[in-house]
Amino acid sequence: MGRVPRFGRDRNSVVGLDLGRHNIRMACVQFTDGRPALTAAGLTIAPAGVFATDGSLLGRDALADCLADLAADLGLSRSRVVTAIGGAGLTLFPLLLPRAQAVDPAAVRAAAVERLPLPWDQMVVTWQPGLAPAGESSDLVRRMVSAVPRQLADGLAAVLDRAGFEPVAIEAAPYGAVFSLVAARPSAGQREQRRIVGDWGAVQTTWSVLAGTELVAVAQVAGGGEALTEALAAAMGWDRRTADKAKRAELALDEGGDASDLTEAMAVVERHVQARVHPLLALLATETNPPAEILLHGGAARQPGLRERIETATGVPTRLADPFAWIDCGAAPSAISADGAGFALALGLAMRHETVEA
Repeated sequence: MGRVPRFGRDRNSVVGLDLGRHNIRMACVQFTDGRPALTAAGLTIAPAGVFATDGSLLGRDALADCLADLAADLGLSRSRVVTAIGGAGLTLFPLLLPRAQAVDPAAVRAAAVERLPLPWDQMVVTWQPGLAPAGESSDLVRRMVSAVPRQLADGLAAVLDRAGFEPVAIEAAPYGAVFSLVAARPSAGQREQRRIVGDWGAVQTTWSVLAGTELVAVAQVAGGGEALTEALAAAMGWDRRTADKAKRAELALDEGGDASDLTEAMAVVERHVQARVHPLLALLATETNPPAEILLHGGAARQPGLRERIETATGVPTRLADPFAWIDCGAAPSAISADGAGFALALGLAMRHETVEA
């Protein structure tokens, strides 16, 4: 468990909250003269069993208490907060529409309702404000729509209220992270550039395709860092601790392994990565403009060898995302500022809404 004290203070800041299955991260961002500054950040272990496999919220009281404790330690009680829903709780899809319809809310709703898993009044539906061309010669534009069950969104809002926060918004997770990495302050040359953002989380891997600052396609794959630990344990007959150490390349030969064991374990890792990269390759096959780079973030993104494996499989330059590179981190502890990949979602949620309101 890692918690760090608040190292700056501004009442007008916004807190981004990343509700991971394993870790919960908070990042408080304030813009001063247009430059984002990190004023508080920290993480803690998530309570077990809070989210069901279908994305529904189970342990509301445990989650609220956990959030309240972390907020108190960081000096963020009663702050405005933006959080996100991802995984099985999120429905995310693009709509291809003529431009005249894409700017008409009634037309977008009529097109979206057919794609929803539940009736409209049982869902919270939003779409990103920008439009992305559907193709070089197409008269259509693309609207990315996100939807979550209203019961889940209301339950999460109640948790935030009980924890002492003022909820500002509940976002779609992929777009929140995207904003901290490329969308908050795009340069002129980046506005039409294609990028891939990969969220390598504990229970899910998500690939997001960007055209400039707009999210144009998403592929979600079940299984992330936790699934790899389980695969190693099953294949090698290891307990979870040993499997987790092997995943992180920390297993030494004198800890009970031998060279053949480690070779077999790396083969398991390779198969796991390839299975998660396959949907990305399918996305790349549909792209007429090759992406300039792949940015990796998420709690499991720093897995040794992951970046190299993805770059080899795709042929696209791949790097670990570092949103802290252009944020004023002030007196942030090195353990926090060195974990940009892990804090990308929390930062993006705070920065997007602070930018809109600034």
